[in-house]
Amino acid sequence: SNGAPGIETLLATVYDGGVARGRITIERMVDLLATTPARLFGFDRKGAIEVGRDADIVLFDPTARRTIRAEDLHHTSDYTLYEGLEVEGAVRSATRSFAMARSSASAVTARSSRGALPGCERALQT
Repeated sequence: SNGAPGIETLLATVYDGGVARGRITIERMVDLLATTPARLFGFDRKGAIEVGRDADIVLFDPTARRTIRAEDLHHTSDYTLYEGLEVEGAVRSATRSFAMARSSASAVTARSSRGALPGCERALQT
């Protein structure tokens, strides 16, 4: 990869160094990592989980602790700047391009070409 590899470790390192240590709120982290980049790059339908938007959803466990190791990452580099760094928080699952739709007066459902995203009806209550 060009430059330093880091996209796969970005969420956990920002959460650990920012949110978990009380330096920024989780809302500010979402703004920095999702909402603002979507707006700056012109992705009008990205950057928020709202009806009518196209959402990429990441399930993140803020209580998990792990040590970052290059061998566990999926990028093409054989190193990471964060080798051996212990972080609080870990991505558990990620999925791309779910259309957000209101399925009832109080629930928002995430849907893709494969149907509803399992478990999201409860998680996305409005």
